[in-house]
Formats: sequence, structure tokens, C-alpha cells
Amino acid sequence: MAVGAVSSYSFSNITANHTIAASFAVKTYTVTSSAGVGGTITPAGTATVSSGSTKTYTIAPSTGYKIADVKVDGVSVSAVSTYTFSNITASHTIAASFVAIAGNVVFATNSGGSSFTDSTGVVYKADTAYSGGSINTVTASIAGTVDDVLYQKYRYGNFSYNVALPNGPYSVVLKFADNMYLGTRVFDVKMEGVTVLSNFDIFSKAGNNNAYNVTIPVNVADGTLNLSFISKIGSAKINGFVIKTR
Repeated sequence: MAVGAVSSYSFSNITANHTIAASFAVKTYTVTSSAGVGGTITPAGTATVSSGSTKTYTIAPSTGYKIADVKVDGVSVSAVSTYTFSNITASHTIAASFVAIAGNVVFATNSGGSSFTDSTGVVYKADTAYSGGSINTVTASIAGTVDDVLYQKYRYGNFSYNVALPNGPYSVVLKFADNMYLGTRVFDVKMEGVTVLSNFDIFSKAGNNNAYNVTIPVNVADGTLNLSFISKIGSAKINGFVIKTR
């Protein structure tokens, strides 16, 4: 007859033979790990560990980032790349945060196109993090650049990009080439809800099939860079963009 997980048991008024047997289980705890944007922590998630055991975590920043801080049970242990829990006798948490390295490219995408590495070594992701719009490709040569492929594909219409980034200051390099409208394309560009290009006309700036880049500073405060394109005459468009820390 089981009497439960008791720490003591008394036989009273004994009038027969009895047996008593105890069984034991190793006590377990949890260690929960998490990482912010800009890097990873391994192993990730919640792990169940035995009492008295040891568990090691590795923290690694992504390209363009460095470790900002690591907190264990809510208390900073500085920007360490590894941390070991020894002789575990309670549940724990470990959380890593990261910060972008100034001047580094942290995101680039080839709008409307596939993955592409430009002549300076910047790797553009295949078009990603967008909402809305359509894509198109032209075959004309693009003046003012050796990276014609980047400026021959584009996203157009009314659309947006939402890129997850650690909070902080960035520079966004918008890459344009007018391929069709010959002066009848006018649109606005917003970053973080603020109009940064108003009544923008690529053709009036650079003519047809010429690369034209615009660099705009922006501060991210909510973990996401919001970039919107609003058509006014013809269709708004973008060929690609690069985000750098500053």
C-alpha cells in the first residue's frame, strides 16, 4: 500500500509482520535561455536538469553585432561568450542581448530579386521582410554601377518592409534606378512613420536606367525598422536597400 512521498512513517499497535520500502527520484530543475536580435545562445529554450548537475551555454553574435550583456537570473554577468551553471540546486534563467557594431552592414536585401553579392562584398538577401507590392525585372544596362543585377530587379506599388533590429541608430541606403516611367513616377518614402522622401522622382534625379542611391539616418526604438513606399503618380519602387549601424 502506497502512503505517498512521506519523510517518516509510524507503525502503531503492531499485531502482525510488516514491510516498508522507499523509492527515490532525482530532483530536477529548469534552465531557460533566450537571445535578443543579433545573435544566438546555445542550447536555446528550456532544459530540464538534474540536481547537482552542470550545464554550459555559448553566446555568439551574428555578423555585424557584438555581445552587449548576459544576464543570469536577471543579474548581469557582463558580455561573456560562455557561462556555466555548476552544482545546480534551483531553476535559473540566462538571457543574452546584442548590439550592432558601428559602421557595419546588418541587413541588405535585393528587392524583387534573389540573393546577390555586390562588388564591395555586401551580401544581399533574396527579397524578404516585405508586405505588399509586385516585382519586375528589366534587362537594360544600368549606368553608374557595376552591380547591374541589383538595379534590374525591383519591387513596386504600395508596399512596406519591416526589419527586426536591435534598438539604436542606423543609416539606410536606398537603391533606385528608374527603368520605365521617364518622369511620371512620384512617390513618398516613410521610415518609422516619418516621411523621409516626399514627392520623390527618380528620373528627375538620375534619368533613366541610372543607379541612384539615397542615404537616410534613422533611429529604431521598438525593435523593428518600418519602411513604407506610397505611390502618388505611377508606382513607387525600390531596387534594394542596405542598413548600416552608425
